[in-house]
Amino acid sequence: MLVGLVPAGSSIKLWRYRDPTSEHTHIYKVVALRKARELSFVSNPLLAAIQPQQGTIMRWRMAEESVKAIFYRHPLPWNVHSLHPGQLEVMCYEFLRRRGIIHALLLPIGRSLLNVDVVGIDRRGRTILAQVTQAPDGAQVGEKLARLRSYKGSRARLFFFGPQRLTIEDRSVRYIALERVFAWLAHDEKSTAYKMLQRMLSPD
Repeated sequence: MLVGLVPAGSSIKLWRYRDPTSEHTHIYKVVALRKARELSFVSNPLLAAIQPQQGTIMRWRMAEESVKAIFYRHPLPWNVHSLHPGQLEVMCYEFLRRRGIIHALLLPIGRSLLNVDVVGIDRRGRTILAQVTQAPDGAQVGEKLARLRSYKGSRARLFFFGPQRLTIEDRSVRYIALERVFAWLAHDEKSTAYKMLQRMLSPD
């Protein structure tokens, strides 16, 4: 991947390419980059995982701060709010795994079901379902919580990870603050959990 600066007011040009094998003409939108440099997806896996959708040249708000940190080679602020939603899901899975709550995954993290982000089983074979959100809006949190609650009574253990300032009154769902998860994983600088967070917040 190439990362660079696009100066304000830059012109967008069209580049036409005729494929000699299919004889189809493809039109690409092109913009010039300044101070461009090549990055490895191995060193910056987040960029491979969150490609912008439904746009060619656009403002990439979801990854804006991460891209700036990578380009300018500076770490992101050391807190849970600097993490991308996908990274939060991985963080919460690691918390569940390291606390002995989940022992194996049943589906990929984050892309499994509409209502939950983590699906796995515990040591006794019981299903573990977890929803992760950093949404500050109470209505959004309520909607996600309602989706998780739809599994209530299914003999599954339900976990909801969200902002510290919010609480829920439902004994069937265990609410865990994201800030608590981050602090617990980051408390030991020699642990692989700490190294994981360091890699997420200090791009190569």
